[in-house]
Amino acid sequence: MIKLKTGEKMKTKDKITMGIITAMVVIAFVLLFGFVFGNIDPKNKLEAYTLAISFVGIFATVIGAYLGAKISGDNAIEILEIDRKASKFVLFQTMIQIYEKYDTLAHYYNIIEPSGDDSIQYSSELNIKKSIKEIKNRDIKNVEYEFSEKYDDILSLFDKIISDKYLYYFIKEFEDLSYSELANMIKRVKDEKKKVISYFEDDSTDINGDFDEFIYTTLFIDNHKQLYRCKNEAVNILTNNF
Repeated sequence: MIKLKTGEKMKTKDKITMGIITAMVVIAFVLLFGFVFGNIDPKNKLEAYTLAISFVGIFATVIGAYLGAKISGDNAIEILEIDRKASKFVLFQTMIQIYEKYDTLAHYYNIIEPSGDDSIQYSSELNIKKSIKEIKNRDIKNVEYEFSEKYDDILSLFDKIISDKYLYYFIKEFEDLSYSELANMIKRVKDEKKKVISYFEDDSTDINGDFDEFIYTTLFIDNHKQLYRCKNEAVNILTNNF
């Protein structure tokens, strides 16, 4: 059995009360109008009551049309709010997925040290160079699959966010994220992908070249830190608002 909340019970009682009062007012108006005009022309009392009822009918039609439009508008707004909230929920989940996939890359490159808690500890530059060298020496046969697909998964999730019709309301929920920052982060990930693919595809590239420095200091960790903050905010928003 569905139980109504206190507020809903009050609204139901108010509607019933208003309905009773409205019915009483209409009946009183018809009787009064008919009585007055019936006394003016006693021979046409029936016409007087008919006229009163017709007047009430016209009034009710106008009020009914207004109320119908108002209810329809209120329902449209409510449906819009539900759709907006549902879309934002999906976008917050998508932002968390982006971080998780990017974090997987960080562990793949051995950029993050294992930790017993939720804190992020980045590896030393020496360890990262060693990891990159090991990956480089694997003689990867399909770089396109090995790396490009990982980045494409992340970028496809970014596209899902950036193209959503409720993007404005999604970004508005964050304290430290603007549209320009989001767009810039996507650009950095795209640039990172190009450099990663280029580095591992080029057999002549020196292992002590720029890749390890670029991935450690310039792009990857900056992206990882920002995505980590966005992920934490998304989790908090989902926990508190949904």
